[in-house]
Amino acid sequence: MGGPAAWLAVLAIALSAVALYYYLLVLKQALVAAPPADARPVVVSRVTALALVAAAGLILWFGLDPALVLGRF
Repeated sequence: MGGPAAWLAVLAIALSAVALYYYLLVLKQALVAAPPADARPVVVSRVTALALVAAAGLILWFGLDPALVLGRF
């Protein structure tokens, strides 16, 4: 590997490894670590739940058929 941009490639790989470490820490807390003893469930109103489901549905819909969005531009 050589050239003037070789140091940039090495830096990008090193910083990607650092980012992966932090992502894995978040996943460990979310999926492996036991919740605190005083943890309570999160209460979400019906309007908020409906908005989240609608947003997730639109993301999925536009992801499966991006021509719906890209055709307008």
